[in-house]
Amino acid sequence: MAYAALHDIRSEMPQLPIHEQSKPSIREVEESILLIESYVNAVLKSRGYTVPITGGVESLKILRKLVRHGVAAQVLRQTHTGIRDQGATGRTEHQRIFDDMLANLYLPDATSGLTEEPFFAGGPTYDEDPVFAREDEY
Repeated sequence: MAYAALHDIRSEMPQLPIHEQSKPSIREVEESILLIESYVNAVLKSRGYTVPITGGVESLKILRKLVRHGVAAQVLRQTHTGIRDQGATGRTEHQRIFDDMLANLYLPDATSGLTEEPFFAGGPTYDEDPVFAREDEY
């Protein structure tokens, strides 16, 4: 399931025409969407969420906004290469929002793959008969 689509990116950046001949093109923007969504899914999975997120209206709204800003930053990076050009400020702002949202991401109605007690709760346990032992220990 996609968290965002081309029309979401167009609405985030109405000043930037996106078509087959533009830089970036429709295909490149759609590839950026897939890339950012894959990155977000990897982060979510590392935090214990079951991915892709398919349920939970609130979670999907949050993810749509997150992906929109991530893709907008990437698209503006492809479009504007100079530090002092018009896109630099917008790119920086979209990147900042994306980074902040991702760092503090909490999905209230998404399915978490974590159990109530993680497998490592209570500290490490060791086998009575270790697999790797020096010969002089036996």
